[in-house]
Amino acid sequence: MMIGAVLIVGGSLLFGLACAGEMSKRTSATEAVMADIRALEREICGKLAPLPEAVREAGRGRNSTLLRAFAEKLEEIGSENTAESWRAAVEDAGIPAEAARLAYSLASVIGRYGRDEQREAFEETLARLDVVREELHKESRVLGKLFIAFGSCGGALLAILLI
Repeated sequence: MMIGAVLIVGGSLLFGLACAGEMSKRTSATEAVMADIRALEREICGKLAPLPEAVREAGRGRNSTLLRAFAEKLEEIGSENTAESWRAAVEDAGIPAEAARLAYSLASVIGRYGRDEQREAFEETLARLDVVREELHKESRVLGKLFIAFGSCGGALLAILLI
């Protein structure tokens, strides 16, 4: 009977830890999107590379779901419809909803305007994404602790009721 109680408490604690881990993944995914956008900005605004080449170079040597999806969509849909390619890439990349909403805003700018306009759009999006990242980080810390506490307390309560 005691072994069962320990297993219930342990299982509940692991569930709480898993929920907390999922919360921190949202923060990490947003940070990855920000890094991808910075890399794309460097290629487009810094090196003035043509869009397909800029996307390939920005994603080179990185494990970037967003840039890989964008490169594939540019080839599939065609570089003349950059906005549609970017939106489809954001959808395919599995980005948290808060970050995806902001990333969509770049669709109308990427590859269409001059360097300064694109840089301004990139910087504005990155600033907003940084705010979202901070909010997700705070939420992750608070809710992560809450999930762990509820998991362990709930498991302990259930174990006491069963004993």
